[in-house]
Amino acid sequence: SFSPTFTLKVPPPPIRPYPEYAHVRFEVKDGNVNYLGNKPDAESFATDETYRALNISDSTADGWVKAAITGLDELTKIPAYSLVACPDFFPGVDQREVYEWWEQTQAPANRASLPDWLKELIEAGFFDFWRREPIPLSDISFAPNVKLADSGFGDKDITVAAVVSPLQQIATTGALPKTPRSLRHSGLPDSAAGAFAPGWDVSADLVDGSSSDTHFASYGLGSPFPEDAKLCAALSTFWPAAAPDTARTYFEVDFARGTVCPLTDEENGAASGSVSWDGLRGPRVISEDGTSTTVRYPNYPLADYTLNALEGRLSISETRKIGFDEYIHRILSTLRMYRILSSIGDKNTLHILSFGEVESSDSTLLEAQAETGRTLSGPILRYDVFDESDSAAISAPPGQTEDFTVSRLFTLLIGKNDFSLAVVRIGDGSVSRGPWQKVPA
Repeated sequence: SFSPTFTLKVPPPPIRPYPEYAHVRFEVKDGNVNYLGNKPDAESFATDETYRALNISDSTADGWVKAAITGLDELTKIPAYSLVACPDFFPGVDQREVYEWWEQTQAPANRASLPDWLKELIEAGFFDFWRREPIPLSDISFAPNVKLADSGFGDKDITVAAVVSPLQQIATTGALPKTPRSLRHSGLPDSAAGAFAPGWDVSADLVDGSSSDTHFASYGLGSPFPEDAKLCAALSTFWPAAAPDTARTYFEVDFARGTVCPLTDEENGAASGSVSWDGLRGPRVISEDGTSTTVRYPNYPLADYTLNALEGRLSISETRKIGFDEYIHRILSTLRMYRILSSIGDKNTLHILSFGEVESSDSTLLEAQAETGRTLSGPILRYDVFDESDSAAISAPPGQTEDFTVSRLFTLLIGKNDFSLAVVRIGDGSVSRGPWQKVPA
């Protein structure tokens, strides 16, 4: 018999015998459905023993598939595990690609070949920004959902076989060609995220009667899935799924701070007329005067991703354009930004107010290059950042937003062709900003 031994690269994921949290903002009472999303005392309603919440189904599920081949019925057929998972907001980024990049960059043997600025980031500890390694689902070996009736899955299964087809005709001998990158979506397990807490594509549960044997299951995800997306995205790819990072969308989330892979102003809805992935409008400047800038943020507790999904406001129109290279460039440039401003604050206190790519003809870029005598090699990324100590909460209009005044702003321009070159301008919170400065390479 074939009994391979597997060593888990990550500890088993948290066990979820049922959804850890569920959407309960719709109350069913006297035959009517009442929305409680904007009620300040919604929590007291939802915890009342007589409260009945509307169950909203998202159609995520797991199951099994077994092939039937005419004329070969006598062959043993092995069932395959099938997941109807959440929408993939980054169809152009595969989890396997992210993991291989992470492994190669982290490896001490490859350190010598890295540019000095990246080696410095790693040695200074700035590369340690994920709770776990970004393991793809294909590298986590658990049994499929053994509770699926008639599946044939057993509690002694330690892995699931996958059939993977190449993207092109390849020779069976000689060196393997480099696989072309494509922005098309893949539903294979090497493109999916591993089970984290509770997970993005799948969660996990214990085999009945066992204290340690784990199996995959989708029923441990948040219910419906937009609730899970809200938590995991706000965790700033803290659980390292290739998923939207909304940490900069909110001013404050108690359980997670800092940004890993920021969304642009177009992708989070901050830019006028843009379509955000989650139906919200991201942070933006609403006024400036001689002493401060007023900024407006969505209020995290009142942000309702499930309602946005029901109203058809979730979208991949912008995030689908992000490929692997762009995804990695954003991570690296953001690490560089945090390192540049480390004397001001860290990722727990620095807020990215605005982020995006600027054109070579952008007046701010031309001004910065003229003042510093430094030419940045493009494309160029711009960050507008402030530290929490330079801000103060003010009264906001009623609704799902909160306003803050900012007394000091930092603007950074970083060229993606050479992350070691950057320029920074320190503003005093007024319309008039300070001079541009070179950042040492």
